[in-house]
Formats: sequence, C-alpha cells, structure tokens
Amino acid sequence: FTEGNKLVAQRLHWLDPKTAMRYGIYGGHPGIGVDYDASTRLSLAADLYHPKFPRLDLRGRYFYSNDFGLVFGVDGVLRKPRAIVGLQWRQ
Repeated sequence: FTEGNKLVAQRLHWLDPKTAMRYGIYGGHPGIGVDYDASTRLSLAADLYHPKFPRLDLRGRYFYSNDFGLVFGVDGVLRKPRAIVGLQWRQ
C-alpha cells in the first residue's frame, strides 16, 4: 500500500473487538494509528506520523453496502488542515 507513493508498513494490535492500534511506517515515516469500528457500517481512524514535522490525519468511513461507502475526514490537522470526501469501493 502507498500513501502519496510512499511506503506504508504497519503492524496491527487489537485492543478490544472494536479497537485496533497500528504502528510502523506510514507515508514513509514512523507513526502510530488507531482504528475504531463504531458499528458494522461506520469506522473511524486516526494516524499520527512524521516525528520531525508531526502530522495527524482523521478519517471516517461509512459503508452503505458491503462494497460501497463514503470516506470523510481531515488530513494535516496539526498544520494545514484539508477536508477530504470520497467514495470507496471494495471487493
């Protein structure tokens, strides 16, 4: 997987059945992340990475069906926030 054509390699550790913590390389830099499954259709994620210039991205995903959903959030919360909205299709 890539984020802006940079390496993403993370290890996942489940804290409970709905919450997972991730750590490793994100966007080519060391980072941590948390995923939370609020329901079967809604999931939330936070990624904090790049120790020299910290970056925080917050995202949510709402699936209308098993294959199709809406992605929303804010990238770069700590410096230059940018809203994101998109569609996700998965197989």
